[in-house]
Amino acid sequence: MRIFTVAAAAVMLAAAIEAPVAQQPAAPVLRQAATNPAAFIVPATEIGLLQLAIARLAVARTRDTDIARFGNYVTQVFNGANQAVAMAAGDIEPPRALDRDRQGLYDALEREGDATFDDAYLRLQGRGIDEAITLYSGYARAAGPGPLKDAASRYADDIARLREAYQKLVQAKAR
Repeated sequence: MRIFTVAAAAVMLAAAIEAPVAQQPAAPVLRQAATNPAAFIVPATEIGLLQLAIARLAVARTRDTDIARFGNYVTQVFNGANQAVAMAAGDIEPPRALDRDRQGLYDALEREGDATFDDAYLRLQGRGIDEAITLYSGYARAAGPGPLKDAASRYADDIARLREAYQKLVQAKAR
C-alpha cells in the first residue's frame, strides 16, 4: 500500500510540474489584481525575479550558445518588466528577493547535473514565461487606466515575443 501511495504521489507531482501554467486557474488573481494593484505587483515581481535568476544561472552554466543568448534575452525583458512595475507601484513595495517556493525552484535547477541542466532550465523558464504572460496580459485587460496598466500592457507584448522565441528555441533543440 505504501509503495502505491508513493507512486501515486510521484505521478501527481510529475503531472503538476509538467502541466502548463496557462492551464492553472489565474482568474481569481486577475480579478483581485484589477481592483488591488498589490495583487499584480507582488506576483509579477516574484515571477520576474525567478526568471532573472534562472536566466543568469543558465548563461553561466550552459555550453549551448543558443540557450545562453536566450537567457540574455530573458534577462533583458524581465529587468525591464520589473523596473517598469516598480516605477509604477507607487507606495507598494515590490519584493526584492525570491519567495520560499521560487527559491526552491531555483535551488532545484542549480542542483541539476550538466547532462540535464539545459532541458530542466528550458522547462522551468517556459513555465515562468507562461505564468508571466497570463498575469501581465490579464492585468493589462482588466485593470483601470494608469501607469501600472501601461507597464503591464507594454511588457505583456514583450513577454509574448519572448514566448515566441522560447517556442522556436525548444523546437530547434527537439530536432
